[in-house]
Amino acid sequence: METINNTQQLNKALVEAFDEAFSRGDYKAIADLMAEDVEWKMVGEFHLKGKGEIQEMFKSMEGMGLPEIWPSSKVAEGDRIVAEGTMKALDREGKIFRAAYVDSYLINNGKIKVLTSYVTTIKDDINQNPG
Repeated sequence: METINNTQQLNKALVEAFDEAFSRGDYKAIADLMAEDVEWKMVGEFHLKGKGEIQEMFKSMEGMGLPEIWPSSKVAEGDRIVAEGTMKALDREGKIFRAAYVDSYLINNGKIKVLTSYVTTIKDDINQNPG
């Protein structure tokens, strides 16, 4: 049982490092946390395969500013971590948007193998009333 708990704690720490790197815009650090054959699926938006495709996505995001991320919980079971939270960022038109997310990570050998993201925009008029 102790080994499982240690693995789950290491997997949670990996996801926390991912969140921190993402909020810093440190895409190299993110790539270092991923397996070479990683898959990132954002349901309804994209399905990227391999570090190369993910790095291309990050390049396309340059100039959009850094997102603010507020993780609220992480649950570990075996080699899977499910994390939820909220975020605020700029869209491609430069408008602020807020979203809630749930990310499901499959961890293999200490690297992110599959990341499935479920993201929904929080419907309020933040562009009229920032804060």
